[in-house]
Amino acid sequence: MKRILRLLLITGILVTAIVILKNNFAYKLTGTSYGMQPIIKEGYIKNLFIGSSMFRQGLDINYMEGNLEGSSYILTYNGNQPVLMLMELEYLLDYGVRIENLYMDLYPYTAAAPPWISDNKILLDTNLAMKIKIWDMISENNTVGIKEFYDFFVSANNDYLLTYPISNTLISNTFYRGGSTLKPEGSTRKELDALQGFGTREGLNEAQVGAIKAVIALAKEKDMNITYIETPKYATMFSDDTYLILKKDMVQLLDSMETSYILAEDIPFDCKEASYFQDLIHLSFDGRQAYTQELVGVLP
Repeated sequence: MKRILRLLLITGILVTAIVILKNNFAYKLTGTSYGMQPIIKEGYIKNLFIGSSMFRQGLDINYMEGNLEGSSYILTYNGNQPVLMLMELEYLLDYGVRIENLYMDLYPYTAAAPPWISDNKILLDTNLAMKIKIWDMISENNTVGIKEFYDFFVSANNDYLLTYPISNTLISNTFYRGGSTLKPEGSTRKELDALQGFGTREGLNEAQVGAIKAVIALAKEKDMNITYIETPKYATMFSDDTYLILKKDMVQLLDSMETSYILAEDIPFDCKEASYFQDLIHLSFDGRQAYTQELVGVLP
């Protein structure tokens, strides 16, 4: 019995040690083409785009690198919300990163959602203090328990770490300075018209609004030029009542903060061209190229 208890104790100590090491130091194993670590290593980015998969799929990093003055980088995580974008910006600044032009993702649905993390890659990309900060945010705004705690601190990204040589190579080959190098094909009008919208929302979330205000205030404090960008959505999304109401609320918020923005309709881009879209909100490779070429010409 004592032998079993000793074995369990040793196993518990080893597991705890591994979890602590993972949460403290796994970010040192992330690649050089994605996430926050490459930005921290560079120390200065002239044009930083922070957003969700819509930025990653919608912005052509190669074209921007060749046609925008200075360095450009796209920092994205799936479902990236304003509360997390604020934390990411603060994280970079805490490491001494200097940013000249800051471009933020303007997506009304995430601004209307309860604070949550959709992409565990951010946990792989940050230190323990940042993870605790994210967990505290989630806990304050949601009902969480042991399962969520385990998923967050113990099991998240284990598949990446266990297959590190292969996983890191795959990720490095599919990203360049945060932008996707994949070339997804577009859809047909029939396919897109069959897709459903994302349902109703009760309005912008208070915590998300507070984060947007904090990002703007921080940008002004650090003398960054800040602009919010709404990437194109397929035509049916632009006729969705919920989307339009939330978008109007977002615009009013930015106006009240005297912050510039570029809406999808401000760019010459055909939102009815099905081949430009993978789905209702993500651009195809052709759409990405067409949109970025127009966007670069109007970026402040």
